[in-house]
Amino acid sequence: MKSRLASVDQELLYAIRAIEVLLESGVGVAEAMKHIADEDYGDLSVIFKQIFSDTDSGRNFSDAMRTQMRSTSSAGLRKVLSSLIMSIEEDTNVIDRLRSIAEREAKERRVELDGFIEGLAGTAEFFIALSILLPLIVVIAAVISSIM
Repeated sequence: MKSRLASVDQELLYAIRAIEVLLESGVGVAEAMKHIADEDYGDLSVIFKQIFSDTDSGRNFSDAMRTQMRSTSSAGLRKVLSSLIMSIEEDTNVIDRLRSIAEREAKERRVELDGFIEGLAGTAEFFIALSILLPLIVVIAAVISSIM
């Protein structure tokens, strides 16, 4: 389950941007979502395919989206689906909302990446210090042992 959440979160930003571009070009919400379902967005495509599978079996499109929204553990996907549902039911402009969600997701990624890089920097500094000190210690030990 954890890897599925990671897969969804990893692809979510790209999917949001794709939906945003499609909506700006005049494509409807359902068609934009169908694009995500048909393309390779990993587990995110599977979730969107499930929405269309539910609608093909007679379920209301908004209800199918709501079911997936409740069952996902990805907070970002819940926000996206919630915005898309509002857009369908209330005929609101969802592009600005998606853009805001995408910016937030991108910021979270940058913060996560910065933390990872800082962790790597600390590890690199440790190994640099070790590579300098270890030969010195060996030389000093050799000199001391040759004196005695």
